[in-house]
Amino acid sequence: MIDIAGHSSPIMLPHPDYRERSFSHMAAKVARGSGRASCFVAASVICACWLIGGPFVHWSDSWQLVINTVSSVITFLMVFVIQGSQTRDTDILNAKLNEIIRSLPNARNEFLSIDDLGDVELHRINEDFSRLARQETVR
Repeated sequence: MIDIAGHSSPIMLPHPDYRERSFSHMAAKVARGSGRASCFVAASVICACWLIGGPFVHWSDSWQLVINTVSSVITFLMVFVIQGSQTRDTDILNAKLNEIIRSLPNARNEFLSIDDLGDVELHRINEDFSRLARQETVR
């Protein structure tokens, strides 16, 4: 366990599993890279080359199968990579917000366990905050 020093009640963080850390690192890199313009251009060039090659192979079934298979496999894998990356980002954000809530003297500590609430309760809380925001703008 790793001790986070400087708090009245230290939080113990577990050592990350090497496999988990490797996947998280790879997923973050792939998610960042796949969102870049250069990745979009590369995918566009591949599609253009595939399309241009159609007449040379007489629009064969194999020609269509190649692009369908490649795009299906890439899509299937990207779903898991992006979901893993988003889940990690959400967990990181939640941990940081929990630390802020915990350290503020006037914060409501019940928000530390807000993740366990159902959709109806979350909607009610958001409506309460919207109402408070409207009241603040009226002042």
